[in-house]
Amino acid sequence: MAGNLDSPAIGEIVWLSSADASQHAEALRALATACFPGAVPADGDLLSALAGPWHDLSACEWLLAWHESSLAGMALLIPYSDSLQLSALAVAPNMRRRGIGGRLQEATRRRAMELGLPRVCGSVDPDAEDLLRRYRAMGATDDGSALCCPGALVKPKVRISAPVVREAPFEWLVEWSQCEPLLARLLDGDASSLSAVDLGCGTSHLARRLAARFGRVVGVDRDPKFRSDGVAFEVHDWSAGAAAPGAPYDVAFDKSSLDATLAEDCAAGLLVCAFRSLAAGGRYMICSLYPPDFVEALAAPLFLPVTRESVARGDAPVAVLCLQKRECAADLAAMTAHCRGVQDAFFAARPLVNEARRAALRVSFANALSLEDAYEALFTAEERRDYARADFLDDAAAFRGRRGGGGMGGEEALAFLAFAQ
Repeated sequence: MAGNLDSPAIGEIVWLSSADASQHAEALRALATACFPGAVPADGDLLSALAGPWHDLSACEWLLAWHESSLAGMALLIPYSDSLQLSALAVAPNMRRRGIGGRLQEATRRRAMELGLPRVCGSVDPDAEDLLRRYRAMGATDDGSALCCPGALVKPKVRISAPVVREAPFEWLVEWSQCEPLLARLLDGDASSLSAVDLGCGTSHLARRLAARFGRVVGVDRDPKFRSDGVAFEVHDWSAGAAAPGAPYDVAFDKSSLDATLAEDCAAGLLVCAFRSLAAGGRYMICSLYPPDFVEALAAPLFLPVTRESVARGDAPVAVLCLQKRECAADLAAMTAHCRGVQDAFFAARPLVNEARRAALRVSFANALSLEDAYEALFTAEERRDYARADFLDDAAAFRGRRGGGGMGGEEALAFLAFAQ
């Protein structure tokens, strides 16, 4: 978490003491003012104001998230004897929906591990249901006590905490038992002299399984917490299209990373990274919930289709594709334009709103609905399976901007669907 504060890297998170954080007081004031309007003093010691009179400022710690030369987010941490409190968390409005808040939360967890503390705790307004839902999904539980402090004059806050150690792997889309026969057909022979990279390894054990077949295997992820025992691991952000550390490789594996980057609008960076990470003629194996024609069209400038298969997964089959690196050059800007064109055509052919749905929504929204009820009315059960309620609430907040909360009426519901498309 240490870094050069004069020219921080994109997305870098830096740990600082209060004394060091005070050097960035003006940037912190601008961020806090944007995130907590009306609650930040115009002058005076900002760090003391954020920490409050009930905390020893010298004991407080700060996580600052930088984007290029701008402060994109911050977290205030307060160590206790049995836990690390995440006292304040803020992300600049223009930098939200990029995973910065989650990275600050994860950096908090790692800091707790460094300090030897078993839990991370925090306090949340009892009516902040979306925040409570998110934290509980991460393993947080209510401490069973309400916390009242000078900053909570009207109502007490709910105190929650979560363990810092998470051992269980999470296997995206397909299990190893489903991957193994596909891999055998893909390799068609001994792979002990070949190398492989798992792009976006997460907590999956795929890289560890591959290590039993390949001569060299490296797991790559943007987050350092996903280091796996017994397998080489490298931190790498593929958004700029750079080759993975240790390249070139004979085979690149991607188990849902492409799906995730499509949601983040940086699929081109991953595809260019995969291309540049592979040796001439290298293979790229992708597991995706998207139709195989769409995936192949996205990758077409850089990869040739070799084989495709389908693996059963409930009502939504998983496409497993094997592509081969073309003999060409990769240009990130051109690939970005290509991917956006393919995506636009794909979604234009599958509009969220047609005349039948428009008429049905006008009936459902004859009276304004709460956002909770609006989520149920707007989306089918199949759509809700892939679009979580918490994500909808985040998107609704981004759509509304400064218009605030309240119920959602019919015209706003239709406008939101156009926004979501």
